[in-house]
Amino acid sequence: MNMFERKNDRETEQPGGLRLKITGKSEGWSSEVARNGDSYYINPFTGLAIVAGGKGIESAAIDASKIVVSSIRTSLTGLNTSDLNEAGAVMREALKEAHVRTKSEAPIGKASVTAVKVIDTTDGRKAVIGSIGKTRAYLLRDGEIELLTRDHGVNIKEKHTNTLGEEINLEEAVIEAMDNIRTSDDLRAFKQTKFGSFSGRYFWKYRNLVGFAVGGVIPDHIGVYEVPLQAGDKIVVVSSGMQNLSRAELTQSLNEKSPNPAEAVVASAAAIAVDRQNTRSFPANITTVVMEIQEREKKVKEYQLGGGDELRLDYIGKPYTIVLPDANTLRIGKPTDMGFTDSGVGSYVLVNDQEFTDTQGQSGAIWVPDESFYFIGQSGGETKWQIHRGEKASQLKICRRGDQLTFKDLHSREGFTIVQPLRD
Repeated sequence: MNMFERKNDRETEQPGGLRLKITGKSEGWSSEVARNGDSYYINPFTGLAIVAGGKGIESAAIDASKIVVSSIRTSLTGLNTSDLNEAGAVMREALKEAHVRTKSEAPIGKASVTAVKVIDTTDGRKAVIGSIGKTRAYLLRDGEIELLTRDHGVNIKEKHTNTLGEEINLEEAVIEAMDNIRTSDDLRAFKQTKFGSFSGRYFWKYRNLVGFAVGGVIPDHIGVYEVPLQAGDKIVVVSSGMQNLSRAELTQSLNEKSPNPAEAVVASAAAIAVDRQNTRSFPANITTVVMEIQEREKKVKEYQLGGGDELRLDYIGKPYTIVLPDANTLRIGKPTDMGFTDSGVGSYVLVNDQEFTDTQGQSGAIWVPDESFYFIGQSGGETKWQIHRGEKASQLKICRRGDQLTFKDLHSREGFTIVQPLRD
């Protein structure tokens, strides 16, 4: 079901040269990876990141988080609009659809979730964020961190006057105060602090309560947040288990130079949770996704294929990249441009970086002679992408005629992304 218009000429960078780098890391509180109730998905080509934390009985929590991520990914992967209102509406529908699927497929499981979709508008690149439960999204800009989403925990609508005499949302005041707890003395002082007509002791008692969750009860109006992006920004999405990390500690971890910021943040949170004996939350899985907005000259052009779209491109001496729905990539080009020895017969070569097999059992690189075509798809319960001999069960057709390549979507569910390198 397409809820949006596809555009075949969208570029990966804006005129200002912004691009995305996304990293993710998840670590279970148990040493058994299979018991991790968190799930996440990242794809820099489609500008999509999702973090879900399962709730409930262990097996049901795992199922719920996987279903939520899969459902939202399906709904948002091909979203390509410059209209913020449309993007917000699709985000809300994606969360509702995930709720329906979870209640149907994992009836005793629930999950908190936050999804981020980056879109290009006439006013620049923006992030559209949808959230239910106690997963959070933060914005780190110029060294300052800001909470973008609201927790669905204890629902208190009172206002609170802080030490500066400013009236702020009570929930924000509690979160800020809880973030500053470091020692037993800090905790004692927090419990004695009055927040409106409630004491800190009340909020501490219910700090792990999730008022709303996908698959359980969702709010009547799902909050969707819009954030203008600029070079240097980092959007950080964390599961509830990350709440042992204060904002100051989160900022410090993000400011460390690391090839994988998400991994650095999770390592810090894991160490602090052990050191503090899970002071602010019960033993929990910890998951982080970091979206970095970077500046780069425009070097590629990106095309979205779906709904039977066909795209013809001339080869310009650099391999093309085909991004599959699971974020795996294929590359096609002349052998010498891809590090192969030329076969001497004028063939191109098609490569899957994670290997794929055809029905004859071949794997790795596939030679693509002139006037040839190949069908690519997944058969039955197979997870690997395969070279098929015919259109049946295929989702993408690739044709070569001389130095012209044709890519045709065969009415796939999620579509494909074709990345064209530009001339220097």
